Formats: sequence, C-alpha cells, structure tokens
Amino acid sequence: TFLAEGFPVLVERGVYERDFNGVVTWMGHYQVLTGYNDQADYFLAQDSYTTPNLQVDSQELSNGWRSFNYAYIVAYPMEREAEVMNILGRTLTKNRIISRRWTVPAMTSSPRKISSFFLPILTAVLIW
Repeated sequence: TFLAEGFPVLVERGVYERDFNGVVTWMGHYQVLTGYNDQADYFLAQDSYTTPNLQVDSQELSNGWRSFNYAYIVAYPMEREAEVMNILGRTLTKNRIISRRWTVPAMTSSPRKISSFFLPILTAVLIW
C-alpha cells in the first residue's frame, strides 16, 4: 500500500489528551504516517504536537481515525502519479476521491499554497 511504496499518508484522528487544567479532553489531530511495523503492530507517525517518529498502536490509530471516517490524504510528485493510481485501483472500493494539482512557484506569500514550499509541483489525493 502507500506506506510500503514510500508514500507518506496524512490522517486525522481523535485523541484524548490532558488540557492545561489536567482534564482529559478529546480533540481532532493530524498526523503524517511514514511507516509501520507488522510484527510489533504499530504505525510510525510524524506528530508536530508530541514528537517525530511516534509509535502509534494500530488499534489505537484505527479507533481514533474512525471518528473521521478513515479519510486520508496522499501527497506525491506528479512523476509518481501512475504508482498512486495503481495503488488506489487495488484498494479502492466505495471510497470517494478528490484530486487537486498545484503547479505554483516554489516560493509564494499565499498561505493557501503552503504546499509549494515543499514541492514546486504537488498532487494530493483525498480519499474518504
């Protein structure tokens, strides 16, 4: 799938955290999944709220991700589009796909084009 082929996947999931008053609260939170370990049954997540290379138990990820209907975004360079479409063809059932392509200058002042700071040509696919 995407991670096995080297494509990071952005997911939103519900997590329980202690707030500033020590009360446990629920919040939606984005994480970028970059790997997994089948034997230990965890995903490797890049998490700006806690730490890079965070090990997230696969059942914990699934439970929190369910709150957002398992939607995910895959960003990839255009030259790898055929690989992404091949993976989607193997895994897609009743999911919906929205594809958006950005071809913008590498530096821009528009906050809407923040992705351009990472790749001058970026394609993202949102699946839900």
